[in-house]
Amino acid sequence: MNHAMHSIILPMLLVEMFIVRHHYPSRKKGIGGCLVIGLSYLVWILYLGFVMDIWVYPVFRVLSGAGFAAFILISAFVLLCFYSIGQMITTKLWSKVPEENFKID
Repeated sequence: MNHAMHSIILPMLLVEMFIVRHHYPSRKKGIGGCLVIGLSYLVWILYLGFVMDIWVYPVFRVLSGAGFAAFILISAFVLLCFYSIGQMITTKLWSKVPEENFKID
């Protein structure tokens, strides 16, 4: 069930990308929002791990400080890449459709 819940997200996002026009904020605000959410999630994971001794991702229990820092930096880089790729795909898909087709009277 866990695998299904994590795997169904990508196909659903791809379908949504084709049927819903999204308006992205400025690049600075969009990336800032992603980083705020990512850091909030990181704080929650660290709280659970260090305070409650519940490691959501057991690999964190065995990583060294440098390994943990590298993991977080790589994860942040991947998050920003996904955001940028999504923005590029959405722009390419919807740039030829006139904006007035989406106005609600």
